[in-house]
Amino acid sequence: MVNVPAETLRLFAEPDDDTAHPLRLTGPVILLSAALLIAGIALTYAFQAVMSVLVYLSPNGQAAQTVLLYDHGLTRGRTVPVMVAEELEFPLVVKDSSGTSSRGVWLVRDAAELGQARLEAGDTPLKGRLIAEPYFAGPLYSAETVTWQGRTRLLGILSRQLSPEPVRREEAAAFPVAFPHAQHAELAEWIGQVLKAVGHAQGFAHTEFVLTADGPEVVEINIRIGGAMLSMALGEEPALLAQEIGGGPGIGFVLAYPATEGVLKGWSGLDRLPELPGAPEWYRRRAPVTRSGIWRISGRAPGSCWPKGRRRNSRCTRARRGGRDHAGD
Repeated sequence: MVNVPAETLRLFAEPDDDTAHPLRLTGPVILLSAALLIAGIALTYAFQAVMSVLVYLSPNGQAAQTVLLYDHGLTRGRTVPVMVAEELEFPLVVKDSSGTSSRGVWLVRDAAELGQARLEAGDTPLKGRLIAEPYFAGPLYSAETVTWQGRTRLLGILSRQLSPEPVRREEAAAFPVAFPHAQHAELAEWIGQVLKAVGHAQGFAHTEFVLTADGPEVVEINIRIGGAMLSMALGEEPALLAQEIGGGPGIGFVLAYPATEGVLKGWSGLDRLPELPGAPEWYRRRAPVTRSGIWRISGRAPGSCWPKGRRRNSRCTRARRGGRDHAGD
């Protein structure tokens, strides 16, 4: 039995009169994240709805995915518990096996940094267990895919720009990346094998990977684009699996971080955005009067600037230009 909070039930309850309730539950429950699993089960039970779980779930999260990829020969990396991290060669990544948004992650280059990471992890809330895996050098990308009944289509690849070490937070991105046709086809084949290996047979996926000198290496696999899952939740083949895509302008964005700790009061420089090319738009991610803390990870950036452009380099340049022209106060 799953307990549903009373306020949640009231949102979806049948109205007493003929007025249609704006949140009346009449369709399937679609889970956009493993974090919503309990809430999804609760709503499904309470309203006898159809729940569509369109995400690969495992008891150990990213660690289990890496094991499956290693067993299928799709990665050179091997995941081990952090207490035996010395079995692997440096550099390493020490992280929460079920972490999200770059929380609980340490780049470790030697035994001293490994010891420090273990100490810091003792004071860090973890969702899973602490693991270690090889650190792969190379540019970071994300493969955006849709899968239906085991068939996967690569919709496009997103570029990712990180800040210098030791923070290595996400700073900017652009979509889509125009890889040469042959390389794009190889990546499409590879990502299909990756998702099949981890048991992802249906839904959208956002797979971060590093393009090393020896080929791509998976960083993590997540779901994305929740609004487009409705057709699959209803048992219908998604149109994106076969329809022609592309031809429109690409998009880029830069994340804006305050330079110091404190309380966010607002932003300056937004009035200058219309003067920049690419029709940049500002999206607020945090409300004013939010304490900034250290602002090290992308999930805590208070805002982002999104311009358009035909080529990836122009989108990145415009995004960075727009990002420099405003700041958090």
